[in-house]
Amino acid sequence: MKKAMLVVMMFTLFVSVLSAQTAVPPASGNGTSGNPYEIATLNNLYWITQNTGEWDKHFIQTEDIDAYSTTGWDSGNGFSPIGNSSIKFAGSYDGQDHTIDGLFIDRGSTDYVGLFGYIRFSTPIDRIGVTNVDITGDWYVGGLVGYNSTNFSNCYASGSVTGNQFVGGLVGENYCFSTVSNSYATGSVTGTNSSVGGLVGHNHYSSTVSNCYATCSVSGTANDVGGLVGWNHNNSTISNSYATGSVSGYQDVGGLVGDNSTSTVENSFWDTETSSCSESDGGTGKTTEEMKYVRTFTDVAWSDGLDAPWDFVGNPYDDEGTDDDWNIDYTRINDGYPFLSWQDGGVTPDAPTNVIITIVGDNVQLDWDDMGVSSYNIYRSEDPNAEDWGTPIGSAGTDFFVDEGGAAGTKYFYYVTAVD
Repeated sequence: MKKAMLVVMMFTLFVSVLSAQTAVPPASGNGTSGNPYEIATLNNLYWITQNTGEWDKHFIQTEDIDAYSTTGWDSGNGFSPIGNSSIKFAGSYDGQDHTIDGLFIDRGSTDYVGLFGYIRFSTPIDRIGVTNVDITGDWYVGGLVGYNSTNFSNCYASGSVTGNQFVGGLVGENYCFSTVSNSYATGSVTGTNSSVGGLVGHNHYSSTVSNCYATCSVSGTANDVGGLVGWNHNNSTISNSYATGSVSGYQDVGGLVGDNSTSTVENSFWDTETSSCSESDGGTGKTTEEMKYVRTFTDVAWSDGLDAPWDFVGNPYDDEGTDDDWNIDYTRINDGYPFLSWQDGGVTPDAPTNVIITIVGDNVQLDWDDMGVSSYNIYRSEDPNAEDWGTPIGSAGTDFFVDEGGAAGTKYFYYVTAVD
């Protein structure tokens, strides 16, 4: 009997060692703005959760972090959010374009749930991606932030987010003059109550969502369910954003916004086909084909619902901006929908299509469809199968004029390439 008890005790000790977490202080930095803590491992990230006195400090992430082991943390509850109703996160976090992959949180009876549970009056959160998340909470639940009261940009989340009320793929609640910009969310969002959105559950009190998109499937069982934002409320604004995911709910359900009350939605769109939604309380519905056409977002005279052109790389149609917030490649990135220019991983742009050559006397006019890039190079050769077309004879927008005077009797072939 004593021997059997000893064996059981040893086994229990072994299991507890396997699922233990270790808080390892960052190897570099002291938390100041000039010398931020450097977060390189999951143990560094766990150290933040265990040191609430550091939640007003500055952090930068220096490596991608694998967080799949968080499924075994805290007796199955997973990762503990950074910031809560008692102690808010009031520091800064610059992800430096790194990711945290496989983060698991299962706290169904807890409010303020996400990588960051509650952010208040902090300096910006930037350039961080949380990928393949599996997050469950009660109120104020998001893939990246449960409750946000600051500005952040160039962030993204993918995976599954589930909660009760104020649930979003990226942010549960965006509150009090806060801004989410140049960011996106993909995956699925499920809410058992109201204010459920693909990107933000509740955009509230003079807050802003701009230059963002969501492709999440969104499901709610009550009111205010939207492909991008569930409830846009109290002098808040949504601009230059779109949604494509399927949306379902009980009441106030929209392809882009479920409920827009005393607030503004401008220059924003949703895909009426992929969302299975013909209605939205704000924004303009477009077909899938239209949503994958740069002209929808840049040609004010042609595109219904567009009041000012979005700023794409290059200057397609009416776009004269220089910030280059958006890009599009029609096939390889984001399934042909517009994507944020910082997402571009150096993919070679598609070849221009519908190249038309018109001969007028001694002159040649070339025209082609715009591919949403910065410029095009034009080459000329007497051999259509040449391995090397040499240097371009010129660069242009979507058309090019060649004076071929003096080349009578010479057969030329022309080759047009897109330049990113």
